[in-house]
Amino acid sequence: MATGAVVNAIWDLWGRFERKPVWKLVCDMSPEELVKVIDFRYIVDVLTPAEALEMLREGQIGKEERLKQVLNNKAVPAYTTSAGWLGYSDEKVKTLLKETFKEGFKFFKMKVGGGIEQDRRKLAIARSVIGYEGVKLMVDANQVRFLFPIV
Repeated sequence: MATGAVVNAIWDLWGRFERKPVWKLVCDMSPEELVKVIDFRYIVDVLTPAEALEMLREGQIGKEERLKQVLNNKAVPAYTTSAGWLGYSDEKVKTLLKETFKEGFKFFKMKVGGGIEQDRRKLAIARSVIGYEGVKLMVDANQVRFLFPIV
């Protein structure tokens, strides 16, 4: 995960240098350019550079229309994870949800996996703040190991 943080920082710096958000930096790359910047050494068993290149070339179909949707703000809605981290107090979760809701966010993602009771409590808090109408509450259990008893 530390390597991922460094790689993300490099992409962010590159975008800043080009005066583009990272999504635009990537969108402006040709399939060949994009494949050149991917480190395939840990994924080549499931995706080769040639396969990635083929997928990216196929993805060029309809790209201009998708970019128009993005620029018209009709593509993937933005969501916030600001209140959703494990370890935050109930009060901090409430405060952050209220702030982001007031800022206009309608999509919220909460981490789960801290224990079923804690998860239920945090999700109930989220619903008490954001409600149900016109909002989406998503959950994320990545980086959490679930242990199930062997029956």
